[in-house]
Amino acid sequence: MIDLTWNSRGRIGLAEYNKARWRHFAFCVIPIVLFVSGSIGLSSLPIWVGGAAWAVGLVLLIYYRFRFTQLMVRRLHDRAMSGKLILLSPLIQLTVLGGIAAFAFYSAAGDGMPKWIVEGSDLWIWAFIIPAVLFNFFLRYQLSQGGTKGANRYGPPPGSAAAAAVF
Repeated sequence: MIDLTWNSRGRIGLAEYNKARWRHFAFCVIPIVLFVSGSIGLSSLPIWVGGAAWAVGLVLLIYYRFRFTQLMVRRLHDRAMSGKLILLSPLIQLTVLGGIAAFAFYSAAGDGMPKWIVEGSDLWIWAFIIPAVLFNFFLRYQLSQGGTKGANRYGPPPGSAAAAAVF
C-alpha cells in the first residue's frame, strides 16, 4: 500500500509512482475542464460563474501539482538523490518564460535593448530553452529508473516491513 500522507519523507517504488502518476494525470483533467468551462462561461453566463470556475480550477491544479511534487521527491529519494533537485524545475521554467517574454516585449518596443541582443534574440531564446529541455529529460530519466537496493540515507526500501514501520 502506498503512503499518501502529506510528507516528502521516505521512498516510493517505481510501480507505485507510475500508478500515482497516472492518477495525477487523470485528476488534472478536472481543472482543465473547469478552465475551459470558465472561459466559455465568461461569454454566456454571469462573470462570477466563469471566474469561480477559473478559481476552483486554479486551486485544484496547484493542489495536484503540490501533491505530485511530493511523490517526485519521494521517487528521487528511492534513487538516493535529494528532493531539492525538483526545485530547479520551476526555476528553470520561469527563467525560460521570463526570457522569452522579455525578448518579445523588447522586440515589440524596438528600442530599449542593445541592438546585438534584439537581432540575435532567436539564439538567446534557444539558450534558455535547450538547458530547460535537457534538465527535463534528465529528471524524467531519474524518475523512471529503478531505486537503489537496500536502505539508503532516505530510509528502507519501499515495500519492506521496515518501511511500513517508518510511517
